[in-house]
Amino acid sequence: MSELDDREPRLRMVTPGLTDEERRTAIYGGELLVYADIEPMHRLCRLTDELVRTILGVADPVRFQSERPPEQIATRLTALRREYRNNTEVKRLFVEALAHIGVDLAYTYWDRLEARVVPHDIAPKLGLHRDTWGSNVYAQMNWWAPIYPITPDRGLAFYPAYWARPLANDSADWDLHQIRAQRRSGAEVALVPRPTEEISDQAQVRVAIEPGDLLCFSGAHLHCGVPNRTGLARFNIETRTVDVRDFVTGRGAANLDGAAPRLAQEWFRRVSDDAPLPSAAAAM
Repeated sequence: MSELDDREPRLRMVTPGLTDEERRTAIYGGELLVYADIEPMHRLCRLTDELVRTILGVADPVRFQSERPPEQIATRLTALRREYRNNTEVKRLFVEALAHIGVDLAYTYWDRLEARVVPHDIAPKLGLHRDTWGSNVYAQMNWWAPIYPITPDRGLAFYPAYWARPLANDSADWDLHQIRAQRRSGAEVALVPRPTEEISDQAQVRVAIEPGDLLCFSGAHLHCGVPNRTGLARFNIETRTVDVRDFVTGRGAANLDGAAPRLAQEWFRRVSDDAPLPSAAAAM
């Protein structure tokens, strides 16, 4: 049997009854967990829709490219991302959603909550990658949710056959501090480390969920956004979290192939008071 024959994602629909410990164990084992029909997520989707329509100034957000001239699109999308990052009600509703599904917020640190837009026929900025190639944080969990209904052609693609298979990549040459300095200077640089070997198309499995659902997966999963050629834009919410107990004890997904020279723990701040993620020595 080929090593790529087992292509089914370990996708599991779960309820808020799953404990925090059970969730973390499942995610570190490679499962993709979908929490369906979460009431705070429905409210967050409605709020996000209001922000999108107001800031983009369109009647039909998924067709905004046909309603706005190209020269206005980038400016308005930047304004949307900025507002989303700083909106206190957005943050409150997402934290409420995490609490609703059983996340232990006392130990939870998160990255910025982002509104991501993937327009029609524009290549995603992030190619195929493992988040951990850049962060070096193997307790990292990714959270992803659509704002409007999507299809598999506007969702995420996972490569579960590579979950336990090392993959050649350029993470050893991807220094986070250097990348940031190059971006500030205006240079075009890769936003994430990338594979340096060919990836089998047969390994791809596409996942699409409903507005109000919340997908959780390990940052060590090989994944990417599906190139969008549907004629409709994709709007989604995303962030990443770390449980400090696991971070300081080294618990998390296995590091099969990551070699980045820096640990990006500064990405994560405590949900309750914005305190920085401590080092293992400081937290023990």
